[in-house]
Amino acid sequence: MVTLIALGGLVLTAMLVMFALGAILFVVKMVLLLVLLPFKLVGFGLRLLFLPIKLALGLVFLPVLAIAGIVGVGGLVLAGIASLLVPLVPLVLVGVVIWALVKAFSRPSAAMVR
Repeated sequence: MVTLIALGGLVLTAMLVMFALGAILFVVKMVLLLVLLPFKLVGFGLRLLFLPIKLALGLVFLPVLAIAGIVGVGGLVLAGIASLLVPLVPLVLVGVVIWALVKAFSRPSAAMVR
């Protein structure tokens, strides 16, 4: 029973240490946020200033991205078709070999007499 009380005291002490560290880090974070706030405001202003340029560049590159997307979809379709047809190549080769053997060993047809 005494060991549980001692263990509880250790846990309580650890929780108090973590609370103290959390409070100290919270104060440091708030100080840093207040120090860096002017830079964040300037960055936000510059972002608003360059927004029209960014939108114009986006409109310029939109057709390029559309063409690249169409080419990419076409490539995906070709890759899909190839992935379906490549496993059939051995069957086609067996068929060609059988056709060649039948053609080679079949009797020639009689010439038509007029």
